[in-house]
Amino acid sequence: MIRQTSVAVPGPADGPVRGNSQRFRTFPAVRPGSVVAPAAGVSFGRVTLALFVVCQATDGLLTYFAVSAFGHGVEGNPILATWMTLAGAGPTLLVAKLGACACGLVLYARGTHRALATLTAMYLLVAVAPWLYLLTIR
Repeated sequence: MIRQTSVAVPGPADGPVRGNSQRFRTFPAVRPGSVVAPAAGVSFGRVTLALFVVCQATDGLLTYFAVSAFGHGVEGNPILATWMTLAGAGPTLLVAKLGACACGLVLYARGTHRALATLTAMYLLVAVAPWLYLLTIR
């Protein structure tokens, strides 16, 4: 059984509300998921952030496996390759991926969800896909 409630929105109906000259009109509540009501779900930004974090974690794991199998020379980023030589692959990748996730969180918090989605797509094509290819032909 659905409980009927009303939603007040500004409009030219009903009388003024206590000391406020703005008028409100009421509409009956609609069922969740109906054509009129927005479907309850996860926002585009949250899905994008989740995919970005999954891409970072996947790239970190694949990079770790590739470096373990082929050596530090297989890493294309010279800064990461140097730090892998100095501190090891695990700590270097952990710090790098946590930093990338923090940057993604900043983009999400600033509301630049399209930029985050673009970076996620590019990351899949430029970082994750080559590692998958390299590790599967081995």
